[in-house]
Amino acid sequence: MSLHTIEDLTSCILDFQANMVRVMHRKKTTLVDPDNEPTHAEVLHYIWDSGGLEVAEDETGFIIQWRNLGFESEDIIAEFSEVGVLGLDCLVASNFASSLHRPYRHLMSNGRKVSLKTTQIFPRSGMLLVALTLNLTCAVLPFSLS
Repeated sequence: MSLHTIEDLTSCILDFQANMVRVMHRKKTTLVDPDNEPTHAEVLHYIWDSGGLEVAEDETGFIIQWRNLGFESEDIIAEFSEVGVLGLDCLVASNFASSLHRPYRHLMSNGRKVSLKTTQIFPRSGMLLVALTLNLTCAVLPFSLS
């Protein structure tokens, strides 16, 4: 290979990587909005259905839905505020929230018997995603090597 070909190939690879980082950053900063985005509502519905739980009420009469899945509150928009659509995509892409995923089903069925504080898998995974993507904002500078 000539030096020119290697430089072109390197430039293409670096452009591709930069574009992937931009896409991830855009997804991370795009808020989950099930009220205005039908696809967000569908994904959340899929996650809820895969858990196999029912909506319940706590002792004060407030509805408990997302807290049964381990979220800290019922405000699903706030729960995904730090990870955005990227966090939602990661949950689905990992097949964790699949009805065929036995550990997920087991966790959710035991979530009814265990304290809700011990089943907070979703907030913990969100915190992990935030930690993994902390440097995305630094890498999203508008540059090109070609």
